[in-house]
Amino acid sequence: MTREPHEASMTTDLIDGERDEEGLYPMRVVARLTGLSADTIRAWERRYGAVRPSRTDGRARRYSESEVRRLVLLREATERGHAIGTIGRLDDAALAAMAQKNADAPMAPVRPMMEAQVDEYLGLVERYETRRAIDMMTRTAAMLDPREFCLRFLLPTLEEIGRRWEHGESSVVHEHIVSTHVKIVLGIYARVAAPDPGAPKLVFVTPEHHRHEFGIHMGAILATMRGIEPVVLGPDVPYELLDEVVARTHPAALLFGISREFEDAELTRFAEVVARLGETTRVWVGCPRSLTGLEKLPDTRRFHDFETLDTALAGLRMD
Repeated sequence: MTREPHEASMTTDLIDGERDEEGLYPMRVVARLTGLSADTIRAWERRYGAVRPSRTDGRARRYSESEVRRLVLLREATERGHAIGTIGRLDDAALAAMAQKNADAPMAPVRPMMEAQVDEYLGLVERYETRRAIDMMTRTAAMLDPREFCLRFLLPTLEEIGRRWEHGESSVVHEHIVSTHVKIVLGIYARVAAPDPGAPKLVFVTPEHHRHEFGIHMGAILATMRGIEPVVLGPDVPYELLDEVVARTHPAALLFGISREFEDAELTRFAEVVARLGETTRVWVGCPRSLTGLEKLPDTRRFHDFETLDTALAGLRMD
């Protein structure tokens, strides 16, 4: 039997009494109609522009019937394995065609969606319910393969808290809470997957005056699961201390996590440090692709995503 892809249009007729005077639906009704949590709906709106609800004078969201139908189509598509980041900006006609095409197809195996978990976790952080937040993160880590946890829960969490901080929706305190929780999970993984004696070491650090350390903690978890011993120095480490660290740990590589542009003088200084360190050890750089100037660094390997880094870590383990 072919399932009708526009099921929301039938359902909304049953609750006309819950529309406002303009015929729009509040969030609690939309969540019930679509089967999506309010956190997921808000996340899809913020990250992907999936819907554009109107607002009341008090800034509460209000959704039209067409937006409810659109959310249903998006939910069905994600349940069939389509990434919301890929389909979130498709127009309604394309989504409806996708739903009709898939209506008679067998349901594909679904990887559990993490958007709701990410937003639930960050909601707890922003309300300073830190005990519940770390409990949720550790439960999620226990349910997923470590790499799945890193790439599908932890990475979106770090990207979203960074976005909220940048737009003034969260404070640096919230970033610090999340960072603390990531370190706790790293400690758990370090105990569960202790490297063999003689396993290679990899030093993780950010450059001087670079204080965003999420990336190096993500990399450290991936390294741990590859049987590599991470030496996490943290953020904003003075360059003059790195020579001693390298001399005493003999790492297979030293990875700098970079999240922002360098000033010209900063970049010149960093290039000098990289050249010096590169005389005795590999130097890796993890950074967004959009950052400029780093392509001129001498003898470095750059990583723009964690999947590529994970592949390199696997190769490093076999060296």
